[in-house]
Amino acid sequence: MRDGGWQGGGKGASRPDPRTMGGRRPVQAPRRSPQEVLAERIAHLQASAGLPLDLAREVASGRAELNDVLKKMAQADEVERLIAHHGIDKALAWQVVMGLVDLQKVLTRRRIAAHLAEFRGRDALAEAVGGAEVVLGVHGRQVTRGRVVAIRPYEIVFALAEGGEEQLLHKTTVKYLAPADVWQRARKAMTWDDARKRADVGPILRPQDRFGCSNTRLGEAWAAGGPVRLTLLEGEIFVGQVSWVSRWDFGLATRGGTVVVLRHALAEFGDQD
Repeated sequence: MRDGGWQGGGKGASRPDPRTMGGRRPVQAPRRSPQEVLAERIAHLQASAGLPLDLAREVASGRAELNDVLKKMAQADEVERLIAHHGIDKALAWQVVMGLVDLQKVLTRRRIAAHLAEFRGRDALAEAVGGAEVVLGVHGRQVTRGRVVAIRPYEIVFALAEGGEEQLLHKTTVKYLAPADVWQRARKAMTWDDARKRADVGPILRPQDRFGCSNTRLGEAWAAGGPVRLTLLEGEIFVGQVSWVSRWDFGLATRGGTVVVLRHALAEFGDQD
């Protein structure tokens, strides 16, 4: 018999199981229950993907896809960031994140609303009472210089610079005003619409008959900050940037200085080409 051969047993004897040699069976891992497997998957998802318990349970049980859950978590984080950074409400933040609303448009509308609320009650004519000399553009293509003495419900008491004579002007006849020192420069930037200049046009008394230039339109021009071109009823043309908007008038920063335009005197308004 060769050395190292198997000794013992006859022709039909079976070979010994090496796993049981030495008289011991190998230790087998205990079979895990489905609940234990699920718990292990949940724990792994929490540790590797950072899922909270409820979402990890949804993914581990097959009721949700991991990518979908991660996307929703990222969206929720973005919603919280928008709320903290911009102060918008949660419902609106979700609309932005879902792509249903443009964030910049939301922020612009909010800026416009805040501006209109702040300047709504501003009245440039009332602010001029008792102040420095101003220049008024009055219907009849008159440009008159003096001081605003008083404001009445529908009229302005205006003292002329030369002689101090007081005039009573109906508010609707005033088209624009500017500080006297500003007007010296601003008038050089004013041009004319020839057809309107030749026409005989008076003040438009009924609000419903006036040129429709809404708060929204003026507010958007203010927010955009670009140059606008406007024409008044008697043909004066100004180009500049809207600097503020109130209920009755608005500031226009021209290259010569800021001119206040009375909204009832508008004939045209639009972006500068």
